[in-house]
Amino acid sequence: MKENIRLLFPFSVPSSPIPQQIFFYVKDDKLVSILSLHQEQQQWKAIAFTHPDERHKGYFSALFHAAIKQIKNSDHYPLLFYQDHQSVDTEKTLLAIPCQYLYSEILMQKDDLHPPLCIPSSRFKEQDLSLLLIYENKQLVYQAYLQNHLVASCRIYLFTKSFYFFDLYVQPFYRQKGYAQHFLCKIFKELEQYHKKPLRLQVNSKNLHALHLYKKLNFYIQEKLSYYIYNL
Repeated sequence: MKENIRLLFPFSVPSSPIPQQIFFYVKDDKLVSILSLHQEQQQWKAIAFTHPDERHKGYFSALFHAAIKQIKNSDHYPLLFYQDHQSVDTEKTLLAIPCQYLYSEILMQKDDLHPPLCIPSSRFKEQDLSLLLIYENKQLVYQAYLQNHLVASCRIYLFTKSFYFFDLYVQPFYRQKGYAQHFLCKIFKELEQYHKKPLRLQVNSKNLHALHLYKKLNFYIQEKLSYYIYNL
C-alpha cells in the first residue's frame, strides 16, 4: 500500500535559535528512516518517519537508539513524541522502545445540533436554568444562572463552516449534578434555530467526566493526538 506523504523537516540553519539534530538511516544508498529532534523548553520534540516498505524490520529502533546515545552527551532532557490515532504502527513502536504514554488531545464533533433528550435532574427544573448570551469579538459567550447564581459558562467561536466550543467551566458546587448537560442542551437549541453547522471541541483524554458528557450528547471522536515521553 502506497502512502501519499511529503516530508517537510525544518532543517537547522546557523542563525536558528532552536537547537536541532536530524538522523538518517540509509540502506543500499536509499533513505529508510529519518528522525528529527528539536529542543524546546528543556525537552526534545521528535518527528520521525520510516518508509512503509521498510517497517517492522528494526531500522527505526536502531536509528532511535543511535540518536539517543549522541544527544545524551549534550543533555538529559526528555524526548517527546506525537502520534495521531491513525498511526497504529507508531503506537506499537513507541511502546516497544519503550516510551511512556502521557495523554491524548481529542478533537470531537457533533454534526446534528438537535439536542438529545435531557432527563430532568431531581435537584432543579430545566426551565429554572436561564441563559445569558454575550457577543464578544466573533465569539458567543454563554453563561447559565440558577436563581441569580452563576452555574456555568463557555465560549463558542464562529468559523465559516463550523462552531468551535471551548472554555467550558462549571462552578465547583454544581459539578456532577447534571447542570453541565442541561446547560449545553439549551445552547444546542439556540444554535440550531439560526445555524446549521457542526460543533467541534477539544478535550484531554484524562478528563473522563467531560469525555463521558460529550459522548452522551452525541459527540464523536474525529481526531486524536497522543503524547509519549522517553526519559534519557
